[in-house]
Amino acid sequence: MTNIKNELISHKDLYVWTQINFTFNSNKIEGSRLSKDQTEQIFETNNMFIEPKDKELVPLDDALEARNHFRLFDYMLKTVDEPLSKEMMIQMNMILKRGTS
Repeated sequence: MTNIKNELISHKDLYVWTQINFTFNSNKIEGSRLSKDQTEQIFETNNMFIEPKDKELVPLDDALEARNHFRLFDYMLKTVDEPLSKEMMIQMNMILKRGTS
């Protein structure tokens, strides 16, 4: 895991690609209506006010969860060498769901 962490940290393009694709695909599985372009826009700007696709508004929770997912990914990189614990799993859920309904 440390090798993956080091590769992601040392290669910015790989880090960005992983953040956007991991977030988009994970959130899509959960029913998010964000497009990949909208997910990338949130990553690049950290702004929740995104361009609607096909005049369809995106629920605020979808945008919040995408932003939170980026933060969770960073937390996971930071703690990858630590043993997984109940407290860590609770912290991960708190990061992901912060501000959502």
